[in-house]
Amino acid sequence: MAHHVFYPSSELPDQVIAYVDGLKHHHKEFGDVTGNSQADLKELVADAKRLQPDAAEIERLQVELAARLDAYHKAAAPLWAAFSERLGYARTYATTHQHAALSSFLLAFRHNQGRHAAKKTAATPPAKSATE
Repeated sequence: MAHHVFYPSSELPDQVIAYVDGLKHHHKEFGDVTGNSQADLKELVADAKRLQPDAAEIERLQVELAARLDAYHKAAAPLWAAFSERLGYARTYATTHQHAALSSFLLAFRHNQGRHAAKKTAATPPAKSATE
């Protein structure tokens, strides 16, 4: 049996309040829903309202983090490209010169291993087939 770990999102308090308000607003259509009377849900609403300030702060921080990450990714892109290129050269050197120690050292830097090979393959003209 698989175990699922649930992490409540910062939207949970708003979802709880919307759920309770929706049941109340549509009571004529839905009728009395078992276990969901206004008295049953009173404690849920209180808990949700208590968590709303923390949830709002988390959402604000997530937006701030997303903006910072975007700026960081844009600023780091040239470094990423240059570093990846240098790693590619070092990998090529290690394999063409059969340098085991350098190859072992480079294993720690696998963040973009396929890029250099793909760039090299793209620059190599396709082999002619026997029918050409």
